[in-house]
Amino acid sequence: MKICIIGASGGIGRELAGILAADHEVVPVFRSRLDRDGTVRKVGAGFDDDAALGAAIAGADVTIHAALDTKAKGKDFIPANAALTDRVLSKLDPATCKLFVYFSSQVVYSAIDATRHPAYAESDDIVVETRIDAYTRLKIDEEKRVRAACDARGIPWLIVRPSVVTGPGMNWSTGMVDAMRKIPVGLGGRTINLIHVTDLSLHLKSLIEQGISGEVFNLADKDVKSSDFFAAAAQAAGRKALILPGAITATAGRLMPSTMWFFAHDIEMRSDKLKGVSQHKASRALAAHFIALRADRMGAKIEDILDNARAGRRYQATGHGYSQWFQDAPASDTLSLARYEGIVRHEGQSVTVLAGTRLSALISFLDQQGLALATLPEFVGVSAGACFFTEVHGSSSTHATLYDLVETIRYVDESGEEHESRRDVALWDRLRQRADGITLTEITFRCVPQHYLANVIQWRDETELDAIIAGGYAENAATTLHWFPGHKTFLIYNINPVERPTPDDQAPFLPMRGLPYSLQRLVLKLRMPRGRRVVGKSHEVLGTWRSVPARPLVGAILKRMRPRFRNMELCIPIAMAPAFIARLREEMARGAIAFPKEQGIGIRFSTHAASARTFMWVETSSADEAQLHALADLARSVCGDAFRLHKGKYVPRGIGPEQLFIPRAG
Repeated sequence: MKICIIGASGGIGRELAGILAADHEVVPVFRSRLDRDGTVRKVGAGFDDDAALGAAIAGADVTIHAALDTKAKGKDFIPANAALTDRVLSKLDPATCKLFVYFSSQVVYSAIDATRHPAYAESDDIVVETRIDAYTRLKIDEEKRVRAACDARGIPWLIVRPSVVTGPGMNWSTGMVDAMRKIPVGLGGRTINLIHVTDLSLHLKSLIEQGISGEVFNLADKDVKSSDFFAAAAQAAGRKALILPGAITATAGRLMPSTMWFFAHDIEMRSDKLKGVSQHKASRALAAHFIALRADRMGAKIEDILDNARAGRRYQATGHGYSQWFQDAPASDTLSLARYEGIVRHEGQSVTVLAGTRLSALISFLDQQGLALATLPEFVGVSAGACFFTEVHGSSSTHATLYDLVETIRYVDESGEEHESRRDVALWDRLRQRADGITLTEITFRCVPQHYLANVIQWRDETELDAIIAGGYAENAATTLHWFPGHKTFLIYNINPVERPTPDDQAPFLPMRGLPYSLQRLVLKLRMPRGRRVVGKSHEVLGTWRSVPARPLVGAILKRMRPRFRNMELCIPIAMAPAFIARLREEMARGAIAFPKEQGIGIRFSTHAASARTFMWVETSSADEAQLHALADLARSVCGDAFRLHKGKYVPRGIGPEQLFIPRAG
């Protein structure tokens, strides 16, 4: 069957999409179009795009409405969600739609006076007899509207009322374990019905495949004592829960919104009707509804790394850098190599360092030896090991990224065995796709003699941008742009080798790039009143940011802002770069992609000389994830799957590991 899932990026929607996709064609609809799961086809729609929503629903045998607009708050919550449901219902075609599934909730039962009606069946009408919150009101009203609308048009319907849904990423599992780590206090004297999101999805799959319609089902599984529930969550967090007595729970429950109705009353949620028809039989221990919190370990010596690998748990190695400022924390255990640093050996023009060594420390050592790295990113506070797994890049006419400078690596595999590998592009491409289980311990770079670079900084009119992207960038050893579309201008950094500085040259300074337009103008006017070129050693010109002032404070602020502020960088093959920029201009002109007038877009060019491939890197930030998703969607529409994203910055869900690095094999 062809099944359209509206709300495919939610916790339930993602799991449901993956399970249904095993046997059916799944068409996902998301809040924003790139927020898609890798288990379903990569053509999705955003439910804010009316035409795309209609196209996704058209021809679907089954449409599942599991979306909730949580961005709508207060008095706008019910109208916004009701409007979405009305739009979905209006696009159903009675000629093709064999079933419409609406996700309601167990909270509808909170409207019933439990003392007057101690037992209630799914088939009974919901009569509002108590004080209810907006979410409960929405679900009650929409159940009635869905049934009426579908019956009027002859469309079969199915309404499901999940109980407390658990599983990876769900608030009642992952969120509860995190809460127990901070405050291990739970409520006793009540009963909570749980259903794991996987069991929920398999039950619904069974109902759909059997063609069941015109029914309401409780999607419920296991009744557990609330004391046992909170104790299990605390255990997963490595804590012991303090369980408050039932009398306190009863008082607290009466003060809670109706969404938490099961704390106001001790209830039993029956699922006999579901179990009588579903072909899926759930059997899951209470502990399986929770995932233990990830462990963060520190690896300061090789024995720590080997012991961690042999412990048997999956983990992801981390180090110095900024990826955790813009990306969600990894779900797996982590092993920090921030203290695993130092120079191992220096032989000729090769230098080997421990993986946690900052690039800033490495280039300081190389400078003393009269050596340098042939290319550098602007920020050199990252760990050397990151240069293997992430495309750490600057602007260069000879090297795509620092990965191209790596000669040899040593690494520990998931079994705790240590290996050494000289450059083997096929093997290394496979290793770089691994998200966890591999720990790089040493990395050897090929170096070049230390040299001077001159950076000629110029303001240019936006009309000159196309010529530079079409090939003008190749006139320099390194070319970097800071484009200000709101002011129709850009700043260009023309970087080329020189023999030595002259008295008229300007020494490198901060910040040279990345500021809002007006401030950038002011800084350059004050620091370069006569428009002098900037000359310094290669690392002084290329890697201007050795660290971030007050780095712990800045990092803490950016992590806290992470849900509201993202930094993303796209990698576009140079042959597709002019088309990408042209389309970006079109999208900005019609307001589909919008940035503040003072904000700039960073553009760099790097070339992999061995394969004659050049890439344009496009970097921007936004407080609106939808803008970044739209930008990535634009890259996909122009480049297909040929574009890449910088792994160390924001990566939308649905981007596979193959799109986070540039393959060198083949």
